[in-house]
Amino acid sequence: MRLRWAVALICVAVAGLLCWVLVRTPPTGSADFVAPIDPTRPRPQGDAYCGAFHEPAHLNPFTTSDHVALSYVLRFTHDCLMAIDLTSGALVPALAEVSEASPDGLRFDFALRDGVRFSDGTPVTVEDVRFTHEVLQDRTVPAGSIASAVGQIAAFETLDARRFRITLRARHFAGLAAMAIGYRVVQRRWFVQRIAELAAARGVAVPDRPGAPEFGRLLAAVRLPGPSTGPYRLAVDRRGAPVWRAGTELWLVQNPSSWQRRAFPERWNLAAMRLRFGLDEPAQFVALRAQQLDWVLPPDLGRLLADHPDLLEHYRAVRYDSAVLGQYLVVWNHQRPALRDPRVRRALTRLFDRRAIAEELLGGDAVVASSWFKQGTPEYGLDPPWAFDPKLARAELAAAGYGSGQPNGPLRITLVGDRGQARYRRMVELAQGAFRDAGVELRGNLMEWGAALAARERGEFDGFLMYWSHSPEGVDPFEFFHSNPTGAPGGHNRMRYHDAEVDALLVTARRELDATKRIELLQRFNLAVHRDQPVTLLVHPRNALLLHRRFEDAVPGFTGMVPERWWVKPDQRRYHLRHE
Repeated sequence: MRLRWAVALICVAVAGLLCWVLVRTPPTGSADFVAPIDPTRPRPQGDAYCGAFHEPAHLNPFTTSDHVALSYVLRFTHDCLMAIDLTSGALVPALAEVSEASPDGLRFDFALRDGVRFSDGTPVTVEDVRFTHEVLQDRTVPAGSIASAVGQIAAFETLDARRFRITLRARHFAGLAAMAIGYRVVQRRWFVQRIAELAAARGVAVPDRPGAPEFGRLLAAVRLPGPSTGPYRLAVDRRGAPVWRAGTELWLVQNPSSWQRRAFPERWNLAAMRLRFGLDEPAQFVALRAQQLDWVLPPDLGRLLADHPDLLEHYRAVRYDSAVLGQYLVVWNHQRPALRDPRVRRALTRLFDRRAIAEELLGGDAVVASSWFKQGTPEYGLDPPWAFDPKLARAELAAAGYGSGQPNGPLRITLVGDRGQARYRRMVELAQGAFRDAGVELRGNLMEWGAALAARERGEFDGFLMYWSHSPEGVDPFEFFHSNPTGAPGGHNRMRYHDAEVDALLVTARRELDATKRIELLQRFNLAVHRDQPVTLLVHPRNALLLHRRFEDAVPGFTGMVPERWWVKPDQRRYHLRHE
């Protein structure tokens, strides 16, 4: 098999994985920014790592749903109310802690952490926390992924200078975690100033609050996230501008004001992170052989090592699962007349050779998916996947009226996806022969990720090839499969699937606190989804990567490989940045 490299990380498959590409060491002092470090900390400080990703359009925490923006920038720069411990998986305080909770699990009193500050040195206040909720109440804001967390809130009350109360709309089996680990806090003053500047530039009245005329449109034009609370912040050059060179790179550096650095002195030791944009596959292969990669996530790690065993001199192979790894899938557009018919969707599912995807494309580091949930959990479906059978699929399509000589004529299917994912291209190529045997024309329309998401929003797809990762607090299929007829924030049912039984099961399961009863409800959901095939589940991948040996204490955690505890011996450093 010809060696192919993924240009971007798998969406959510690596919701904790950092596929960082280390480039040639810049000479000391060559960077046009300073990387602040604290040499008094117990672990050696310094060094940096960088990765090849698609470039996010912006870093606005309110409006982005971009995987890179969320998982590889905002995750490290802007903390939420609470977090998932990367070692134990437990829910732990972050910017705030719960001081009191009501017995029904709907009301929570929070207290801000003592002394927590933004990266500009100003204190985080309850008004900053409240601002996130107020913004998401403005329906003119084109809210991104943050809406799924904040949208669960019915009321926000300020109790005093450090305490506030949040009341949820309804019971949720993981209600506190589902809300608190996604409730990202920004600096209110910074966003108010940016909106005022944009209003002045456009000659419109300055909106005085969320919900005022023009507020949502102006907020959507903000590209940066403002001062940070996390262990890193955006690097700034000598002019004070963020080191984000369009089409090339973005840098993060340590945030000296971070409460995490104070609370956990042995964590977050790397001086900087560099996100590189626009690297193609040949450049990545050359970088690997020249030891300019910290991580590689090849399509077939076993074959790569068999062909190049010398790589193990500088790299070690790491294979693991994590709580957030999900599945590759094809989402069917239920607005298309043919794809409204479950017979057609079942037939199309039979045309994907999922074992070949797992074995040939992913080198055996994947298993065939037959359920939305994590394999091995009690919620996992009991039904075997629909068998790969092009002949039977042709007959089923004919029974539905599709094919040569049939009333509806031959079926033509276009799969939209991210062209930066080499695996997506191969998945389309692997399927085309079987589709042809069944009398179906299959073509791929792989495009830049932002354009692919825009096409999905407009409904301009037959099938959308994607990866879905799970949330670390627990798998909840509600957002993806509930029809969301009220337009409540947070829904991801872009396929417009609607089934009354599924809606009812998901609503009841989300509110059921008894684990046994919830599992029973979700098994019924599995049966309905298996019958309807609103999506075609392909495979559950496992991470199989090469990791450069220079990183110390780099072991998989609850959500994958995250550089929280990593450090590099001084004589192993590849970057020598200017330090304060």
